[in-house]
Amino acid sequence: MFTAERVDAARAQQAGLLTGVVAADTLPARVAELVESMRTVGDDARTRAKQAINAAVAAPDPATAREREASLWWAQFESEERRERVDEFVEK
Repeated sequence: MFTAERVDAARAQQAGLLTGVVAADTLPARVAELVESMRTVGDDARTRAKQAINAAVAAPDPATAREREASLWWAQFESEERRERVDEFVEK
């Protein structure tokens, strides 16, 4: 970042900046897979996850970010959505 050096995908993945690399022609299919995977997560859980990420970015310090994340986690843990999802899992 500070040197503005360009990094190719292989090097970025090696450095831990990427979780995966796909060829351009397979990108639409991979995006569709990821979107479908995200759809299987409860709406409240997805919303709280996004809120936790945003709170971490906006937090003045790591302790505040952790507190906010913990608060969101407990809210999701206590939610009806979580209970329904666990019941669905246990039934399968």
